Amino acid sequence: MVGDSDSAPPASIVIGNDADSAPPASITIGNDAVSIPQTVFSASVSTENIAFSDSSLMMPAKGKMMKKQFFLGLLFPLIVSILFAISIESLTESDYQDGTFESNEQGEFSIDLAELGWNCDDGSYYEANLNWNTNNTSIPHGSYFEAYYDCMGDLRYYTNENIGTIHENGSIELDLLYPPVDGYDVIFHYWKDGNSRTALLGQGDGVNTTFSGNVDPDYCDGDGDYRYSLGGSSNDNYGWFSTNGGPRPCSIWESGDIIIDSELEDGVLTFKLPDTHSSAKEINIKIYSGYDSSTDFIIGVLPFLGCLGFIGAGVGAYMSGYKWFAYGVGASVIVLPAVLFVVFIAALMTYGF
Repeated sequence: MVGDSDSAPPASIVIGNDADSAPPASITIGNDAVSIPQTVFSASVSTENIAFSDSSLMMPAKGKMMKKQFFLGLLFPLIVSILFAISIESLTESDYQDGTFESNEQGEFSIDLAELGWNCDDGSYYEANLNWNTNNTSIPHGSYFEAYYDCMGDLRYYTNENIGTIHENGSIELDLLYPPVDGYDVIFHYWKDGNSRTALLGQGDGVNTTFSGNVDPDYCDGDGDYRYSLGGSSNDNYGWFSTNGGPRPCSIWESGDIIIDSELEDGVLTFKLPDTHSSAKEINIKIYSGYDSSTDFIIGVLPFLGCLGFIGAGVGAYMSGYKWFAYGVGASVIVLPAVLFVVFIAALMTYGF
């Protein structure tokens, strides 16, 4: 009742049925529920005003030596060089045929080269090596001789021949192996009283081989020279002759390739040895063939390719991360040769030339 002072005020006003209920999680408008959004924080890293270091300028991390890589790189050039050598050997390898031939009653030898596989028309290189023995003890350096023949040259043998004498009165007589070229001098050099002297023995005409003159050494201790053309070749050669160093009269000897008069017809080589070798009744021959000159370019290029290959292998290995392999290649092709060269020079300086 209003105005009744004895009445107490109400303790609370309750709206709804449950004063302890939690607030609604969402407000429903119609049939759709709207979720209360949650707060999300985001950020990004900015590189502005930040300095980065170049990794190539940083000190490399020290890694453990990989011995297998290093020694493989060290052996790599050696292995490749051996393979190159085998390749070159296979390219230049030649077969050979051999035989033994006797002279006829006139002292002539007839050797059927075609029967031994000789064929200069197929573009390959052929060489015939002949050898024989004599009983002529007056020929120096033993009684064994060798001769050579190929598709491009003459049949010839290397020998020492007695070509003249220096007499007691100092006169000298020569019969050279080849006629000196027209216009070139035949000169004899000797020593007297500690000085070098020369004696002009004549001038060549391209035909004459006999010359004479006078020298005045106490002993036969001189040598001489002249210039000649061999077999009509446009390339001149030098002939050298020398004395035996004994007292007068002394002999003069000349070393050189002597052309043996020969004829090749239908693959048969016919020739007769010089009179000083007439005691030889049997000749052994070997025919080497199979070498193709067209491979010369490949043979010449292979070493160059090998050098480039070593450098390329080292650089490629280093760029690929196999640095110890690259170090091994460098040690093999640069360091070891340099060390050996220094050792060689040191040995020469220590023990003399």
